[in-house]
Amino acid sequence: MILFAIPIYTIARNGIRIIGRYAEIVFFLILWMPLFYWFALRESHHWIYLLPLFKDMEKALLATQSTTYSFLGFEIVFLLYPFLQKKQAASIGVIIASSLSMLVYLFVTLASFIFFSPDEITLFNEPTLSILKVVEFRFIERMEIIFLAFYLLVLSRAWMIHMYGAVFCTSWLFGKRLLQNPNWLSLLDVFYRDSKATVNPRIMIVDGPVSEIMHFNPKDKPITWIYLKSLIDTSHARGESVKTTLQNLHQQMFDKGITPSIPNIKMGKEVILTGSTLLNEKGTYSTSLNSQETTLLQILHGDKSDFYLTLPVIKGKEENAIERNMLSFNAHDVKVKIHPGYSHDKFRFDIHVNMYMEVMERLFPFDMRKNTDKLEQLVEEQLKMQLGDFIKKIQKNKIDPIGLGIYARAYQNRYYEQVQNHWGKALEEATINISVDVTTRSMGSIK
Repeated sequence: MILFAIPIYTIARNGIRIIGRYAEIVFFLILWMPLFYWFALRESHHWIYLLPLFKDMEKALLATQSTTYSFLGFEIVFLLYPFLQKKQAASIGVIIASSLSMLVYLFVTLASFIFFSPDEITLFNEPTLSILKVVEFRFIERMEIIFLAFYLLVLSRAWMIHMYGAVFCTSWLFGKRLLQNPNWLSLLDVFYRDSKATVNPRIMIVDGPVSEIMHFNPKDKPITWIYLKSLIDTSHARGESVKTTLQNLHQQMFDKGITPSIPNIKMGKEVILTGSTLLNEKGTYSTSLNSQETTLLQILHGDKSDFYLTLPVIKGKEENAIERNMLSFNAHDVKVKIHPGYSHDKFRFDIHVNMYMEVMERLFPFDMRKNTDKLEQLVEEQLKMQLGDFIKKIQKNKIDPIGLGIYARAYQNRYYEQVQNHWGKALEEATINISVDVTTRSMGSIK
């Protein structure tokens, strides 16, 4: 099975068009397989085994319940339907495919019933396979082994399409216009209610038509859903994007101490990650963050310890086209401490950010070895200013993507309970102080 898993994955990752071609090839390769049962019936068959026809019909009808598993596969139509060019022909195709499957199952079932006696057939675990053991030719025996080898191709089609369906569901796309409807979350009710459904799919907001993303199928990239999942996971690992799963979204929507943040993508020449979308307490669109602001949000979340930042640290150095005022560095071991308080009828949050800096790029003249302290001070001032602007932005929009309400609930519960139903308004009036401490760990390989 492991040997089959690799080629199955290789085919499934290339999209539904390749899977369709594979299924078509397999269909023609296995057309001869029902003939095996005809050779078996030539050895022995008794039509009288079918009589009486209508005895114990109630048991027979109850037994049909187990056959529903054999017809599983048509549900994939609900995933494939949006990609069809001639949607009016979809129902005919489903009926034809299901009818062919039914005829094959009916033929195999009848063959087994007329080959084995009513008392004998109950002694076999797999009568449909045991019947083939009587088939032999002068040049080969144990033809059922060859039958099983080809039957793996049939099984691979089922694995493949369900693997594609699972990957398809690892990313869910929503348009910005949909978020203006306060009831949009009800569309996800089935995924939360069904105990068999996964809650790990990534949620993304599309800035533009969702259809452009759905039909994006570049030759040099895996299928769209694998690509989008990888895009979000990789960007989140670098601290450039939030990662919101169905479970995260549910928690952020119903926890009064935090408001949702969802990664935002846009279709250009390829899919571009443009930042994040922030929702308000009602779950509707509030505002958007660019990539830099998203990184600041990630820092304040405190879930990650490594980030890549580019900051303008020197003023008045834009005259020269080459010498710029930007400093790029890796921020390591980032630690965030949040101390909530309450005084003068409003909340107060003291946020302290501590990090180690590893300089990666400096495009302005500066002696970092002699003026390390000054460089650290410049970075601290710039980070403090940008974090302060970010805080003002979320306060203005009365939203809390950081989760400061969670700290207020935990440490100032008596006051939080009074404003929990309108926490956004309370946060707007809160005093938030930010301090940043940067320590240089490395200045790079050159002076």
